[in-house]
Amino acid sequence: MGDKSGKNKLDWLEIWIDFKSGDRSAFEIIYSTFVDRLYAYGAKMTTDQDVVKDAIQDLFIGLYNYSIDLKKPESLEFYLIKSLNRIIISSLNRRKKLGQISEAGQYTFDLKFDFEEDFLQKETISLQEESIKQILQKLEPQKRELLFLKFHTGLNNNEIAKVLDIKEETVKKQLYRLLRQLRKQYGSRLIYWVFKKKVF
Repeated sequence: MGDKSGKNKLDWLEIWIDFKSGDRSAFEIIYSTFVDRLYAYGAKMTTDQDVVKDAIQDLFIGLYNYSIDLKKPESLEFYLIKSLNRIIISSLNRRKKLGQISEAGQYTFDLKFDFEEDFLQKETISLQEESIKQILQKLEPQKRELLFLKFHTGLNNNEIAKVLDIKEETVKKQLYRLLRQLRKQYGSRLIYWVFKKKVF
């Protein structure tokens, strides 16, 4: 499935069948399992919380209203993230045309290493938190989003490629180059923490 809820594929198949048959509790399971994950993703796409909240609401309203027409997605997490991405981008573009959104609220994909403080304290090396932020700030928003999707979701490279509307081979190449850049800047020990601690 690619989700991290602890349920196996058979469980989610049953939940999806129940959901399509109109079972409200099945819908609530889907909502409660993914809503926080979706908000964490959306909040990195834009600082405009109203856009994120409205997009999530629209996503689940659409999911509920059109459940009968929906096929069982191979990965529910991928389906929801891809849908949220589309809704937020559409909303930002619409608001930008109408002059209803500030430059700061546009698509930037804010990204940080959640393990920075722990890493710096325990390793006691001369690696400054600000220097990590500067490297991430210099990355294009899509590359920051790529790193988030790779290490903070259960999506595979093919699914990430579909979310970002790029080729799977491009995902592989960009990940390789980004991790090589981080390794060059901070050494292999940092890369170990990237994978072990699941950054972002």
